[in-house]
Amino acid sequence: MYFGTEEIFFVDIIDDSDNILVYVPLRSYLALVNKNFKQKMLKSQDFSNKFLSYLKKKNYIDPVVLHKKSVDILPQLSIPVTDGCNLRCEYCYFRAGDEDKKTVQSKEELASYVEAYFNRIENYPIKNSSNIIDVAIAGGGEPTSQFETMKYVVELIEEKCLHLGYKVRFNMPTNGFFGDEIRDFIVKHFSQVSLSFDGPEDIQNFQRPTRSGGKSFKKVYETAKFFYDRGLSFAFRSTITDYSLYRIPEILDFFNKDFPQKIIGIEAMNLYGRAIGNSKVSPPNPVIFADKLLEAYEYAHRKKISIKTAGVGKYEQLRTVFCGSVGIPNWTITTDGRITSCTRDNLPEIFSFGHYDRNEKKLKLDLNKIKKVRDLNIFNYPECADCFCKYNCAGDCPDLRVSNMINCDATKKVAAYVLLSKLNNKEILYGSSC
Repeated sequence: MYFGTEEIFFVDIIDDSDNILVYVPLRSYLALVNKNFKQKMLKSQDFSNKFLSYLKKKNYIDPVVLHKKSVDILPQLSIPVTDGCNLRCEYCYFRAGDEDKKTVQSKEELASYVEAYFNRIENYPIKNSSNIIDVAIAGGGEPTSQFETMKYVVELIEEKCLHLGYKVRFNMPTNGFFGDEIRDFIVKHFSQVSLSFDGPEDIQNFQRPTRSGGKSFKKVYETAKFFYDRGLSFAFRSTITDYSLYRIPEILDFFNKDFPQKIIGIEAMNLYGRAIGNSKVSPPNPVIFADKLLEAYEYAHRKKISIKTAGVGKYEQLRTVFCGSVGIPNWTITTDGRITSCTRDNLPEIFSFGHYDRNEKKLKLDLNKIKKVRDLNIFNYPECADCFCKYNCAGDCPDLRVSNMINCDATKKVAAYVLLSKLNNKEILYGSSC
């Protein structure tokens, strides 16, 4: 809600009929006040003027400047090694490892991608003093299922960066279903890993079986312990289905017991790929999921467990775009040579903005399509205009938004809880670029 040029949000609190939160993200201001405060702001010019004068003494975070800082940076390169996989997760959005999903990138193709990327970015300003380039080995299937190919491209990029004076940081999502040789390589070469692991043994084995229908829990658990004991920076990513919906606290306890202080990402299953028509698992009811997610945050707070969800995972900073994949946009070169903004496969066409010409060995970008991708931000979401979450969730994942799978109810409930928790803990909100 605008009062002059100031965006001020009044946030209702569950189970509190007397008070509301006043949240002014662009002034880093948060307060708990009596509900009469809102009426006074609306009806009393003198009262609102006094409050606005008080706010204007605080530092103002210009969202336009914030946006420019968050998008005017070097694109991350994401290279998929294969669209195959050694698991057969019930809800896999890409159907990785199915009969029509067994492509492996050739070393020649990978070398051409790397060469084309570095040639393309020569004229980019590097926006950090350390000349760091972020590279994801991601997209398609499980990269470690073709370990020698994955190893080749990682070492190739390291050699290229060493020659050109860049520092490279590798990250990857992985299912963790591999042994010590691969685990050791990841620890030595990667800066960050997202480990897909759904929790206790029966949940993991049911939702994430092997290609032959076997159990995956033991090996993935051993991978988590290997990473944890050696100090690798990694986080868990647990997908919640109708099967696991009522067991989220148990999932949190499972991870926290053996991997204390590790972040646990909780996300709802979506109807993509193998999930469509699957009679074994279904997405959780969105209303119930919203309630259970809020309960999970409260439970995690009491037990000092680190929990994150994509829509409300960045309340330590402000953002105008959900992620760099659309804001910059990042470059993901798919196994069929398309260039898209995200490592999620089967993306709607709006996220594609170029292709790799194998004959000419060139990355060809469509500037008009890049603009359409970059327009996916809160300045262009009219439905977000009056939402208090806008500078924190940034409209949530654009892919889910385009596919009409956004759960704003869950985001708002958890966001209100997070803000109230920050206030109770006397935390100060600061804005920064994402």
